[in-house]
Amino acid sequence: NVMEQEVRNIREGLKELRESEERNSLEVQQALDVYEELKQKLRENGEAFGPTYSEIQKQLKSVEGEFTQFVTLNTSGDPIEAREVLDVAAKHTYETEELMDRIPKLFEELNDIFPAQLQEITDGYKQMIEDDYVFPEEDVQADIQRVAERVENSLEDLTKVEIAEVEAANRDTAKEIDDLYSVLEREIEAKRYVLKNQSVIADFIGHAENNNRQLMIEIDHTSQ
Repeated sequence: NVMEQEVRNIREGLKELRESEERNSLEVQQALDVYEELKQKLRENGEAFGPTYSEIQKQLKSVEGEFTQFVTLNTSGDPIEAREVLDVAAKHTYETEELMDRIPKLFEELNDIFPAQLQEITDGYKQMIEDDYVFPEEDVQADIQRVAERVENSLEDLTKVEIAEVEAANRDTAKEIDDLYSVLEREIEAKRYVLKNQSVIADFIGHAENNNRQLMIEIDHTSQ
């Protein structure tokens, strides 16, 4: 009858509510565990995040506020709205986790690896110029300056937590640094080849000059 159906509906509703609360409880524990790990990671390895430190700290503080709001709603008997707030808090927790996984590598490249490589290339290039190496086509110094400026710009983008842009720029920077190393190595190999084959090249030039003289004499004789 109708009464029995209503009782069944109430029981079903209570069961769903209980399951919803249990699910909320489990998921909030998982998200809170991640949140606590992130806070500890930032506290213990803050320097690895460089200029993004304060922005990450701000994001974690915001997540904390969302968890507090969830607890308030859940204890006041509003599990549906609490669930929505939990979904947002969990989403922001895992987004911050992903950021914190990606940032340290980018910061290390921009702060340590790229500057060290560019310094090595600059020092090597200056020494090679002093040693009379010739770079016929490349303006190496201008290329070095351009890459150094990109590193500076990427650090500014990292401060704004523009991660995708920084990752793309860092890939380009790494390739351009490889290209600069290749330019120096090519000139070193070229000079090494010349020095190794100096006598052969001298003989070849000598033969060419001699043949040219002979040709000029024959042309002279022919024209008389």
